[in-house]
Amino acid sequence: MSGLPGLPTDDYHDIGLDATYQFLNGGPNIITANAIYMHERQNLNQALLQGNASNGSNTLNSANLNVAYWRDNTYGATLGLFQTTGSSDAAVYGNGYSSRTNSPNTNGAIFEIDWNPFGKSWVNPEKNLRIGLQYTLYNKYLGAKTNFDGAGTNARDMNTLYLYLWTAI
Repeated sequence: MSGLPGLPTDDYHDIGLDATYQFLNGGPNIITANAIYMHERQNLNQALLQGNASNGSNTLNSANLNVAYWRDNTYGATLGLFQTTGSSDAAVYGNGYSSRTNSPNTNGAIFEIDWNPFGKSWVNPEKNLRIGLQYTLYNKYLGAKTNFDGAGTNARDMNTLYLYLWTAI
């Protein structure tokens, strides 16, 4: 983050690891697995000075795992799990985020089904169309446990159903 003249700066240092496995045997079945882990170290010198952080340094950890199955490159299903943990900081994750614990702690699952109506057609790439339905389920949202978090929000209140139409040319 670029600082104001004469003020210290906020610095973010990330390190990550990711892995992907894909099963392609020339048949009708495709299986893909993806995993990623990120660790972030935050030095919030400017934010602390301006009252936008309670701590001079914080950490943030994020892990994501998903597995997808496709049949004939036409019908697909994906299951994903996600988790974020990190330092408690009332100024960063406090009242504006409705977090009872002043932390970024979040976890849940994502379920998705997809249909590529022209999935087998590689001849006409303009027919690259996907229709999908995705549901995100939160077990914990910004430190709020599944039950009432004291701020009027349950983690399940953040659950989301998403219908989309996607194309690429």
